[in-house]
Amino acid sequence: MGVNNEVNKYIKNFLNVNGIVPNEANYLETGLQYGNSVQNALNLKFGKIISIEINKDFIHKANEKFKNEIKNSRVILIEGDSQKKLKEVFNKDINIFFLDAHGFGSIYPEIHNDQNIMPLENELKFLLNKINENTLIIIDDYLKIKNSSFFLNRKNKWVSKVSYEKLKKIISLERLNTFEIFGSNGMESHLFLTFNKKFKVNRYSFKYMINRFLSIKFYYKKNFHIILSKKIFKKIIIFLFTEKIFSLFIKNKKP
Repeated sequence: MGVNNEVNKYIKNFLNVNGIVPNEANYLETGLQYGNSVQNALNLKFGKIISIEINKDFIHKANEKFKNEIKNSRVILIEGDSQKKLKEVFNKDINIFFLDAHGFGSIYPEIHNDQNIMPLENELKFLLNKINENTLIIIDDYLKIKNSSFFLNRKNKWVSKVSYEKLKKIISLERLNTFEIFGSNGMESHLFLTFNKKFKVNRYSFKYMINRFLSIKFYYKKNFHIILSKKIFKKIIIFLFTEKIFSLFIKNKKP
């Protein structure tokens, strides 16, 4: 899904509370695709940007798109499996890791097995044993990932290969702080992971609560209200919000 304004706001905040100047900060992403996240990192003034991508065509197009930044070594593109390449290029001076290497089908003919389809588990296992307090890990598409059980029978969806239970175990480290950041479009969220104690997210701010509330659109759009029985769906809405909100939702859904 990529980055959004909310993600950018918290990235800036993380760098700021740790006294890290953006043009001296380093950014690494897994999953280049069309280069949108690289462009965003450039806009955020990161000093060095590394992108790992398994698809040759995406690498080729990005080489042309960012040729000037590549020439001055501000952008480095690496072709290959992120699970392997991440270990080769890891450096404790990298401040932001943006994990978005997932997908398969016609645009990813290089991907043949479940680990390559969804390398997130292995990426996290490696990184969480290496990073320090000046590091922030961001997991893209988290709203889909934490609801992966709804996609199990959808063969063409990368998220059908995700084990949310395994992921929860991996990130259940005692000192690890986790924050879910919801997008304002109601269709996405990102999970922030860090050992840093100074970085905080106010989950009770008006903007945060509104964005969290808007995530109801994700469930509505994906027709999970049909997949689930009304009884279970009602429990989910009431758990996230209130009985009154559920009543309003059902009322507005009727033609």
